[in-house]
Amino acid sequence: MAAIISAIWFILRSVFRVLKVFHLRPAVVIFLVGLILYFAGVFEENPAVKIVFYITFSASILYALIATVNKIFKPTKKKKKRTNGNVQILDTDLSEPDDDFAEENKAEEENVLKKEKPQELPPQKIYPKYYAVKGKPGYYFAEYPDKTVLYKKTEKGFVYIRTDYIKR
Repeated sequence: MAAIISAIWFILRSVFRVLKVFHLRPAVVIFLVGLILYFAGVFEENPAVKIVFYITFSASILYALIATVNKIFKPTKKKKKRTNGNVQILDTDLSEPDDDFAEENKAEEENVLKKEKPQELPPQKIYPKYYAVKGKPGYYFAEYPDKTVLYKKTEKGFVYIRTDYIKR
């Protein structure tokens, strides 16, 4: 049974992909609406509906044809090669940099070092989920992502009992 379902699923998926590639999905929808109207007898009662159906169906087929041809013959954009832009190499001897260049470079390095590091977000406070202990009235535990904490409710409030850590 599973093989039959997977085969039907494969066929429907393939048909849907073909309809998508050739832009025929609107035409199929319009055809199905026309089929329903035909079996309902609307075409025989009202010929204007039949004319509107034929015009709409023809327009959807024309759209599918134009979109498919446009997709096939559409010129593709060629990727441009990246160039170095305005960079010119004047001297290949880099053993002794110019004084002007050294000063500019040093100033840029200082500016980079002065920039502050982005502020880290403060850790978000994690609120626990509270549960009552089944079978033990007056006992409650708070569940955190990494631990559970057991409390006992007394007249003065909650009293801490113990903490169990969860290994992940």
